[in-house]
Amino acid sequence: MKRKIIILIVTLMLTLPMVVPASASTGLVQLKGDGPAVTGEGNLPGPVISKTTIFEYTRLPYLVLAVSGDTLYAQCMETGDIYSSLDGGTTWNGPLAAGIPTCRGGVVTDSGKVVLFALNGDVYYSGDQGASFTRTLDESWNPLVGGFDCNGETVIFAQYGIVSPATYKLYRSADGGKTWQAVISKNTSEIRHWHTVKYIRELKTWMVTSGDGETETFWSKSTNDGLEWTRIATGSPQFRTVGFAIIPWKTAVWGCDSSPNSVIYAANIDDMAGSLKRIGMLPGHCMGVGGSKNLLIASARIEDADPKGSKLSWTYASPDAGATWYQEFSTPDSYYGLIGPDAKHRFYLQYSTDGLYTTVRAEPRQGISVPLKPVSESSSWHPYEKTMVSLNAADISCALPCWSSALNETVFDPVLVLKSSLDKKVVIRASGGTEWLTDGMDSTYGYTIEAGKDALINNESWSLLKGPLPKGMVLGVEVPEVPSAGAITFTLYGRVLRYDDHRLISVK
Repeated sequence: MKRKIIILIVTLMLTLPMVVPASASTGLVQLKGDGPAVTGEGNLPGPVISKTTIFEYTRLPYLVLAVSGDTLYAQCMETGDIYSSLDGGTTWNGPLAAGIPTCRGGVVTDSGKVVLFALNGDVYYSGDQGASFTRTLDESWNPLVGGFDCNGETVIFAQYGIVSPATYKLYRSADGGKTWQAVISKNTSEIRHWHTVKYIRELKTWMVTSGDGETETFWSKSTNDGLEWTRIATGSPQFRTVGFAIIPWKTAVWGCDSSPNSVIYAANIDDMAGSLKRIGMLPGHCMGVGGSKNLLIASARIEDADPKGSKLSWTYASPDAGATWYQEFSTPDSYYGLIGPDAKHRFYLQYSTDGLYTTVRAEPRQGISVPLKPVSESSSWHPYEKTMVSLNAADISCALPCWSSALNETVFDPVLVLKSSLDKKVVIRASGGTEWLTDGMDSTYGYTIEAGKDALINNESWSLLKGPLPKGMVLGVEVPEVPSAGAITFTLYGRVLRYDDHRLISVK
């Protein structure tokens, strides 16, 4: 049977080489290059790079640690000296500070303070644009390259290590790296180590991930600048990652840090488990996905412990928010980390060869065209289950309703299951906004359950459930008389219609 294949072509100036499917099940494509072309400093080791790639790659003389706009801070691996660049690594100033221990990465705050994270676990601070550094934290464990970020003068990093037993901490500084406070401490009975820290500026939200096992792997978020954290996902290998990107509006795209489960996933951060989608496949452990909006870059490598054997690294790029992936190049160097993007959407890829660290700058090419996967507006049904309210008697102190968060999507065929051991009757309430109604048992907006009773409420027992519950509706529990004992939980079941294309899963 013949099939019609429709490909959307974004026409610019220069056409990339032919692409061939790498996996029919995932839609991942590989880029066929036409020969080596790499520029850089001297004879530093580096990858052989195709001439016609989405990014143009240039080897830099130093290990880039921190990016702010077009300004870079980097370290000479031979001397430990710090250098800066004001043009993305084309020219360099320095040396600035001398003799800093080998660093993993760093950040630049809004006021220009520079914070560097050393491999030995120490943290170094500069208030004079890198001219001098002071050690402000003496610790044992350093973060991964994706394990730190900043928001204004708030800096957060997460410790990574492979020693057990041990305690790994999430550190926060509110003064640009001068002083530090451990906001979360986890021992190795809870997590293997921390992985990723990221601040999402558009959402004013911090996110952190951990690894490695099923119960050790989770994502958490903070909406009060890192002071308090709420878990939003758990499970390995699907949520195990050492670097992710956010595409509009609230969709995370990440690669799985696990082989042979080297999958690229996407999910709406408001419903990670319910919206999880597999969108691609990589040949090894994914060591980070970076980018924003539509332009993404991912790196993968084979580690010594992998059954495949030796260390190899690949770099992939996606111009359409992760729907289509192109293999840019492969290298025998060991991929180390991803820094960026800078003001011109350039990334800085860290590599290691025989203990020598170097940086390859990835700069988006101008005037290229590539086949892109069209956005599909098809949708399918998915089961829905959400605990709306779970309270003990001590949590109920007045007769006003205790509201759940608003529904973030429309729920069809809704059913409520209530379990109550409270010694007082309860009323299930519904609201379409900030106002709520106090109608009686037979009304649309209230359903009464006697003290200590469980209930299954469907469209035959409550008129509210005769149709779908719309996005934005709020459900709650009202207890007219304050209870002295017991607890109550009610859960909403139903089904939801979700887009199949991951680029639309945040739009409901």
